[in-house]
Amino acid sequence: MMTLCILTLVAVAQIPNNNLPSATVKEKLSDGSYIVVIEGGAYKAISAADVRGILKTKEDLDKAVRARVELEKQIAFYEANKFDFKEVIRVANEQRDEEVGLKLNFKTLYEDEKKLRLDAEKLHGSPGKVDKLLSNPVVQVATKIVVPIVQTWVSTLSRDRTIVMPYDQLALLQSQQRSRPMLVRLQ
Repeated sequence: MMTLCILTLVAVAQIPNNNLPSATVKEKLSDGSYIVVIEGGAYKAISAADVRGILKTKEDLDKAVRARVELEKQIAFYEANKFDFKEVIRVANEQRDEEVGLKLNFKTLYEDEKKLRLDAEKLHGSPGKVDKLLSNPVVQVATKIVVPIVQTWVSTLSRDRTIVMPYDQLALLQSQQRSRPMLVRLQ
């Protein structure tokens, strides 16, 4: 590529046209580029790959400059609002400290309740024979079945002896003095 550049310059220099400036290669540098003299001015001739590298570097520089401008805007915004953020952090820390206090209070209450419960169990002692009998599932089922049956039986017995009568006839009934007791419901 470099050779093509030089050949082009040499070819242009050999064209018989008085309007074109004269160009001569002064020296070849160690990086592969050349020093070219055009009408008394010295210029460095570089390859196309070097030109692409320089263009890429220039694009990267432009991107970095745009990013820097954007970051400076963000820094200015955060600097302007840093008091608000400090206030938010302060409030959050206060809430956290309050919640830690509540947690410790709850833990203390729980431990006190647990201690009281254990002390009460020590005072009550182990369950006796009656407690064990009443906690037996068979006894619990029996009470669920037997209690309604007994209640129904008692209510049927008392219905047989209940008499509904006016109040003035109550004295007559009491004077008869029956041998078995009766329930009297007045109207």
